[in-house]
Amino acid sequence: MKQDNINYFAVGLFVIAAILILFFALYQITGGGADADEYYVEIKNVAGIRAGSPVSYAGFQIGQLVDIDPVRTNGQTRYRIKMLIKSGWPIPTDSVAQIVTPSLLGEKQIDIAEGQSKEFLKVGDTLLGKESADVFVLVEQISSEFQKLSDQGLKPLLKTLNTEFVGTLPELVGQTSTLLTNLNKSAEELQSLLTTVDRKRIDGIVGNTQQVTENLLEVSTKLDHAALEVDKLVNTTSSMMGSNNEDLRKALLDLRTTMGVIEENMSSIMYNIDTSSRNLNEFTRQLRDNPSVILNSKAPKDAAKQ
Repeated sequence: MKQDNINYFAVGLFVIAAILILFFALYQITGGGADADEYYVEIKNVAGIRAGSPVSYAGFQIGQLVDIDPVRTNGQTRYRIKMLIKSGWPIPTDSVAQIVTPSLLGEKQIDIAEGQSKEFLKVGDTLLGKESADVFVLVEQISSEFQKLSDQGLKPLLKTLNTEFVGTLPELVGQTSTLLTNLNKSAEELQSLLTTVDRKRIDGIVGNTQQVTENLLEVSTKLDHAALEVDKLVNTTSSMMGSNNEDLRKALLDLRTTMGVIEENMSSIMYNIDTSSRNLNEFTRQLRDNPSVILNSKAPKDAAKQ
């Protein structure tokens, strides 16, 4: 009997030791036995996280969540989260903490996105917090919006369309039947017109159209040749003027001199023309008055003989 009590006591000590070892191992695994620094973050929604949730830095686990306390700020309730992070871990001051879900079925955790600042947070500082996007909440909101759209928009619209369509269906059927009748009649008239038209005339029209097209093509070709000839003529004229530039200049100077001489003697020429015109006018007047003056005219006296 005494031996049995000793065995039970030994078994109990073994179980207690195993439990203590288990707790110690869990404590070491969760980071409780390592040196850690306290940091804080304030977030409006903490759904899915609790004390013991892991804290990661760009996906790498560096600590765990210790405590969550509600804080009333500016008339709104926010939650101040206390985190234990590996001692000496550098965290830039503009880093942002957010609740994330690593996988579809994974447990939510707090992930710290590394910032670009050259300065680092001190132990006990508060990180910037960013609200997480909950997929299920978004799906629920989208579902609610679709339900609202269906109730307030689609159902009344379908009901109105159904009412109007049923009311106007006989009229639409009648109009459709009339339209089909008119189309059949027009098709028959067009077929009759095509059968009565002389095929030779149609062939002639097509032939004439083709001939006109060919004539236009020929005219276009001739115009292209004419344009080339004009270009050659312009080039030739330009080269001639360039090669005979001195002769042209001399000819222009001679023409200018001639025009100057004509301009200087123009007054005397005009005077003589005017005098001749007057003499001719006087002579014609005398002929009108006495046509015999031509026969009876005497030669002018020679002043030298006198």
